[in-house]
Amino acid sequence: MYYQRQLGEGFIRDSVEDCWEPWMKVADEILDDEELIDLVYEALRRRRPQSATRGRKGTPAEVALRTLVLKHMRNLSFAKIASLRLKETVK
Repeated sequence: MYYQRQLGEGFIRDSVEDCWEPWMKVADEILDDEELIDLVYEALRRRRPQSATRGRKGTPAEVALRTLVLKHMRNLSFAKIASLRLKETVK
């Protein structure tokens, strides 16, 4: 049987692997904790209780958490993070 590889398998994964810094791999393992993600999700939900049932979907808890870690590790401003996120969504 023929198996067609997805775009992220191989080419992209291999080319991105070299971009990871040592701290990123450690952070990735820590941030992969479902309990931690659930805590962030609940905190975001408490901030705006009706956000789970109204309006557009918010930023996923995992993305928010990883973005905050990157913001602090790179000493980025919220404006810079917002511009990066905007560029990502326009692609």
